[in-house]
Amino acid sequence: MTWVWEQSRSTKTDRLVLLAIADCAADDGSNAYPSMAELVRKTGLTDRGVQKAIARLVELGELFVGRNSGPKGCNRYRVVMPTPEHRSPPNTVHPPNDVPPNTVRPPEHGSPLPPNAVRVTPERRSPGTVLEPSIEPSVEPSPSPHPTKDVAIPDRIDVEQICRHLADRIEANGSKRPTITKAWRDAARRLIDRDGRTVDQITRCIDWCQDDQFWRSNILSMPKLREKYDQLRLTAQRSQALRPSTTDQRVNAALELAARYAAEEAS
Repeated sequence: MTWVWEQSRSTKTDRLVLLAIADCAADDGSNAYPSMAELVRKTGLTDRGVQKAIARLVELGELFVGRNSGPKGCNRYRVVMPTPEHRSPPNTVHPPNDVPPNTVRPPEHGSPLPPNAVRVTPERRSPGTVLEPSIEPSVEPSPSPHPTKDVAIPDRIDVEQICRHLADRIEANGSKRPTITKAWRDAARRLIDRDGRTVDQITRCIDWCQDDQFWRSNILSMPKLREKYDQLRLTAQRSQALRPSTTDQRVNAALELAARYAAEEAS
């Protein structure tokens, strides 16, 4: 939590969520597995607000999420804490600790050797030959200041579940079974992490569009499902509102039956 307060680049609600996760983590930032209900209680945000903050923190590079890898299948979080002393400027050369005494490194190209300098030349390794410790400079790469947006999260059971469900429904409608590609998995992951959709909501959306005569021929991939998700959701809600309820249907059937009995008695 001290690192989050003093060094995190997160802001506003993102920092609040990161503090709530750090409060459950070990000193090195690992092994935090608070439930969604606990994060909602600590931050005062909604489920979707917490999910969006987590997605932004992953993009920022300050949070790693192991999906379903915690106790009883919950998510396991790790606060990523690169400190200034662990960040090397690009192309920094660090001399090794085992350079023999009185050894001078090869100069930069074009610069003369100082007097009495020992020129170090590479040696060829032959069978049975033990070489002296290498004095070649080691270059330690520095972490990128701009983390990539598509952070790979292993073991995404939820992503695979909705991808397979859409592929199954497309195949069941008589189409050729589609290949689940990286683009499919990326779209599914963004539906969950960035858009805040649950697996149940996405599954129901897949079932509705694949049961609809018009949409089943238009939604044939996970990227297309994500692109049209809100339109599908609103269309499904509108059709549900126009459909009579089962209670109304039962009442109307009873009224029709009573009217028929009354007509028979009158005749």
